[in-house]
Amino acid sequence: MNTMVLLYTYLASVFCAALCSLYRYKDLDLAARIFSALLFLTFFVESYATWLACTVKNNMALYAIFSPVEFVIISAYFNYSIDSFRSRNIGFKIGAAGFVVAIVNIVFIQGLHQMNYYFLIYEGVFIVAMGLFSFLRLLLNNDRLSIHFHIHFWITAILVFFWTVTLLNWSLYTYIIKHSDEQTKILNTAIAVLNIILYSCVSFLFIMVPKQRRKYAN
Repeated sequence: MNTMVLLYTYLASVFCAALCSLYRYKDLDLAARIFSALLFLTFFVESYATWLACTVKNNMALYAIFSPVEFVIISAYFNYSIDSFRSRNIGFKIGAAGFVVAIVNIVFIQGLHQMNYYFLIYEGVFIVAMGLFSFLRLLLNNDRLSIHFHIHFWITAILVFFWTVTLLNWSLYTYIIKHSDEQTKILNTAIAVLNIILYSCVSFLFIMVPKQRRKYAN
């Protein structure tokens, strides 16, 4: 598949997910609204990153800055979607700690102008951990509820799946990029296709929010 076609399809999928979340904004709770804000921020960052890649040929600094911001926002989402986090602001504490780790990584380890995959691995581990804990709390608190109709179950499932794949990707990326250009291209294409599928799922999820809310209430 043509690289630019794939890239613009990815951007369109992010934008569509953001618009769908805006369309259902009044039906969302605070946690879901935070996730909606993340979608819009992701679209603008990815669009600007595309422009930087085409003009100055380097967008690593943008991603190095965006990654800790993204982590703080996702941590805030979990802070309000997990009941035991909300009472003690645990999500905000995790987000703040991650932000400090990111700054240390930028200043002393990887800098601004190369891929910050050390922090991405750190970010992935904590997001997956928070997601799995969220599943546990949903199951403990809603033993008679159809969990699959719960919006936060699906948002969490998407985050956990995405970051599990991201963890595997960044754990192996350095090795692959040094040993095979062809495998690197295949990996990048696979990641882009996966992102398109996941953001399409997010769009569908937000479109179905009112129906899910009615089912959840039964």
